[in-house]
Amino acid sequence: MNVEQIHSRLAALITAMMDKGLRNPTALFQIKGNAGFMVGLTSGGGYGEPDHWYDYPRGDTPEDAFEKADAIIAAMQDAKTRNMQMFMGALGKVIDLGRDNGIEVDFLNPLAETMKRLSENIITDQRPIAPIAAPVLEQAQ
Repeated sequence: MNVEQIHSRLAALITAMMDKGLRNPTALFQIKGNAGFMVGLTSGGGYGEPDHWYDYPRGDTPEDAFEKADAIIAAMQDAKTRNMQMFMGALGKVIDLGRDNGIEVDFLNPLAETMKRLSENIITDQRPIAPIAAPVLEQAQ
């Protein structure tokens, strides 16, 4: 794999992450002595921000590391699903915080009911899921 091919693969990874709804993704390629090849994938969110995400697949060859990165991105949920899960997690924490602090039931019941309805909607959502294809790049001869 030459430098142009690596650059092209990194650009394709960034495009694939943007297609999954990550706001400002980055992709990098590293070669480390005695550690093989690594592709770094990160979201635009900083540490501690709700949308912060990263992964660093490694491989014995550059192609292997890129294939692992492609698989990670292909397995990602879409932005709408991730946002709903993030919201439900935050809502669950608010409900627990209210209970732990003795907040009146009148305030917590609507939140708990909303959480229940959201959970049921996710479980019963039967919309078809579009297939995800890994980016296909032409190899330079």
